[in-house]
Amino acid sequence: PGARVYGDARDVALDDGKFGIACKAGVVSAADLAGEIGEVINGDKPGRTSPEEVTIFDSAGLAVQDMVCALHVYQQATQHQIGTFIDLGLADLP
Repeated sequence: PGARVYGDARDVALDDGKFGIACKAGVVSAADLAGEIGEVINGDKPGRTSPEEVTIFDSAGLAVQDMVCALHVYQQATQHQIGTFIDLGLADLP
């Protein structure tokens, strides 16, 4: 089976994202878009349901959603004590 694809927002993914390009080329259809990333974060739609499952997030450019997604991933990683912390030296910025 193929990967499950989520976008920023349905209309953005279909018009501006890489998914939209694949849609226009006839490789996928609008029905293949599993949902919006906000639906996953809110718990309305499932993200990955197993380690073998592949999900793709087509981020077409809504910066505020990118930040919320990054925060969510960070919080989940911290809660589950996974990942590697990398100090980017940003704590000293005003």
